[in-house]
Amino acid sequence: MFIRRIPSALLPSLLLLLSLPAWGTVIHVPAQQPTIQAGINAASNGDTVLVSAGTYYDNINFSGKAITVTSASGPAVTIINGQQLGPVVTFQTNEGLTSVLSGFTITNGYGNFNAGYEGGGILMNGASPTIQGNVITSNGACAEGMGLAANGGGPLIQNNIIPNNLPTGCDGGPGGGGIYVEGATNVQIIGNIVVDNQDYYGGGGGMAVSGTGTVISNNVISGNQGGGIAFGSNGGDGILVQNLITNNTYGAGLSWYEEPGVLVSNTITGNSSSGYGGASEVAAGNMDNLLTMQNNLSIADGDSPALSCGNYNSSDPPVFTNRDVFSAGASAYDPSCPTLTGVNGNITADPLFVALLSDNYLLQSASPAINAGINSAPDEPKTDFVGDARIIGGTIDIGVDEYTKKPVLDVSSYSLEYGQQAVGTSSAPQVLTLTNNGIKPVLFNLVATGSSFSQTNNCGSSLGVRASCQISVNFVPIGGGQLVSWEFSRMRRSIRKRCF
Repeated sequence: MFIRRIPSALLPSLLLLLSLPAWGTVIHVPAQQPTIQAGINAASNGDTVLVSAGTYYDNINFSGKAITVTSASGPAVTIINGQQLGPVVTFQTNEGLTSVLSGFTITNGYGNFNAGYEGGGILMNGASPTIQGNVITSNGACAEGMGLAANGGGPLIQNNIIPNNLPTGCDGGPGGGGIYVEGATNVQIIGNIVVDNQDYYGGGGGMAVSGTGTVISNNVISGNQGGGIAFGSNGGDGILVQNLITNNTYGAGLSWYEEPGVLVSNTITGNSSSGYGGASEVAAGNMDNLLTMQNNLSIADGDSPALSCGNYNSSDPPVFTNRDVFSAGASAYDPSCPTLTGVNGNITADPLFVALLSDNYLLQSASPAINAGINSAPDEPKTDFVGDARIIGGTIDIGVDEYTKKPVLDVSSYSLEYGQQAVGTSSAPQVLTLTNNGIKPVLFNLVATGSSFSQTNNCGSSLGVRASCQISVNFVPIGGGQLVSWEFSRMRRSIRKRCF
């Protein structure tokens, strides 16, 4: 049994926004309409299609309607299964942001010939819907966008979990195992967890993005095969702010092609180009004055350089300041780059992450990245990746984490170790204490475990200031295999535990 761990302590908030609008008619499925598509067909602009818990074998199309399709009980128990007949959900009639899909598990879709061999889970053609709070998993496509594909339009893709989407049926295409975007404008990809997707052929196992004004912020891109993010291979520009890009293989963590853009306060580490050569963390095709790279950690833990620069324009160079570029087993910079250590606030030093073995990329108190950034970097958010103030101590830290002695939301342990356990039986519970050290209550929308674990808790829907609650976790293996650990993932405003 292969277990993929989402990096502990550094996951963005996953808010399952299932509240209903105060206007329009609510159409209940299956109480009033037998299928989700029947509910959509019966709806008018402004209506909500509210779907009860269950598994629905459906391939749905919003048909241009400005409606909300949401679940009553969340994605863990509300599943849309596309039966590999085509994309599970389609938007291709100029839908806008008021066309909302939220609260489902989207699975078993396929980007077939009629879909242009893309968008197995969700296909968006010339549409700009809101895709929010879903689990998009185990979908396939021949060419690109096995999880989601967007051609044209400007969708909002926010707070989704996107794991285990794989190429199916052929080789080729521009990539994007989890998310694929091309020819779109002002796409927003915010707060998603994109893990264990695959695209060896086109690159960007996590994401392949080409668009104008694309914003990619506060995402986890981890464990994808084919690299983390491939940006700009077909044109465009973008802003990448405060993303954690780690443990991706067969390609760099970030492949940045010859496009303008802003890269600020990202942590890119532990990736492996795995025989593809070049830098493991950031591989750029072109660097000139149209590119700004500030306050980023590019940290290689193997024997590859952390950064390659492609065509570096020394006469009109990029804005490249206050970065930590470091490789544990090689030169920090490959020969295509000038060595910028000691210039404009750039350093080459081990950032002293809390615990590499448990993928905890918070900073230790002695980290050289603390107070080493530049406060004037563009597009900096007000809070860091886990919700702490973005500037503590007067100067911003480098990377996604702003060091603080006492995190807002803390837990008594970030991992639990279980011994051997017979398949189909439950271990004795292990109890974690969760504490709110902040100045306002923390809201919980979902507490959940992966398939080999179960939990009970007394946290309710919120945790008051300086209050604590307990989460009791049992190990219930569904298949034989090696010893595994359970890890707690702390987020800004909600809690979700998952083990892949």
